[in-house]
Amino acid sequence: MSFQDIVEDATATAAVMAGFVARPFVLRPVERRRKSIEKIIAGHIEKVWSNNPLKGQWGPWLRIFYESRTSSEEAATLVVGLMFAAHKNPAIGATQSFCYLLSEGSRSDIDQARNEAKHLMRSTSFSTSDIVEAHTLRQYVLETVRMTSHSIGALRKACKDVVLVDSSLREYTIRQGETVAISHITMHRNNSIWKDGEKFDAHREEWASVADTDDISVPIDNYKMTAFSHGTNKCPGERLAIALMEIVLALLLDKDVQINGGVPPISFERATLAQRTRKISAVLTINVSSS
Repeated sequence: MSFQDIVEDATATAAVMAGFVARPFVLRPVERRRKSIEKIIAGHIEKVWSNNPLKGQWGPWLRIFYESRTSSEEAATLVVGLMFAAHKNPAIGATQSFCYLLSEGSRSDIDQARNEAKHLMRSTSFSTSDIVEAHTLRQYVLETVRMTSHSIGALRKACKDVVLVDSSLREYTIRQGETVAISHITMHRNNSIWKDGEKFDAHREEWASVADTDDISVPIDNYKMTAFSHGTNKCPGERLAIALMEIVLALLLDKDVQINGGVPPISFERATLAQRTRKISAVLTINVSSS
């Protein structure tokens, strides 16, 4: 199991345990493992930095860290954190969008998505407007995020006593100082908020507006679509995450990746975007021309 999977397991476990139990038995062991990984990464960074002839081959992160005189230890910490936040979840979202497109999409949707993908991938450089104009890719990405956002969502601490009333007019009191977890899946699959909330539908009226906006962010009220949170704690990487998911989805389509054996049901076992109940076999065909 990768370190990122361990972080997800610890996050989910600690969220439902008392803090005095979660910290020493769940969170601290993961923290120690993270520091061990950071030490290894910092050592590799130092070796690369000491080899100036390879400077032209450095990636953007490594180059910026070096030029800003960031220590190798701090760079390693940023690498672990940013890779978790900016890599894994968009990667899961993109592949889930791909699975939903192939398993739930109509023939015309798949063809249109492939055309949009070819348009995006025809150059190594494209603009935000190119991503925004890929309407079918955006609709599948947005609907996938709605369907797969994890069950344990944003955490908030009550600043004062709050009385909530449910649909049956029952009252619940949240006491000052208590922590509340907002469930994305409960909100996103509620039939009183979303029509046929349990059904995957990339052509929902909520997503129709993607054709009329040049903004890449979620086009509806973020209290209805809570995946990127809201208020002062709203995810600052929302636009980047959606763009990355669209680009990776386009890449999978452009490379004509095929799935063998069908698409299994989604699973909410991890404290991240939902994954699948088993591994999926995919085939990538690469055409190599002889010179």
